[in-house]
Amino acid sequence: MATKELVFGQHDHMRQTAIVGDGVDMKAGDLIIRETENCTPHVEACKVLADETPGKDFKLAAVIPDHVFNRAAREGWLDDPKAWKRWANDGDNAAFRVWKGRL
Repeated sequence: MATKELVFGQHDHMRQTAIVGDGVDMKAGDLIIRETENCTPHVEACKVLADETPGKDFKLAAVIPDHVFNRAAREGWLDDPKAWKRWANDGDNAAFRVWKGRL
């Protein structure tokens, strides 16, 4: 028996796949949800938006990819402003920043 995969969501640049264990590659009955996202459009949009003059009262700091939003919801930091600041200020996420200042 082989591990079974089922694509259960595909929209825009995100694909969600359920993987069920077969007892060989992973424990039988275990479930993994894999999210694969093409972030190139987000990164390109950030480059364009960064060239725009920011508003006087509002600056767009970053674009949040779907997989990051979903991870925040799963891990319980979706409503935590400090966690979002840590994410936005992390150099690994610089490509998603629009406004380059520190939050």
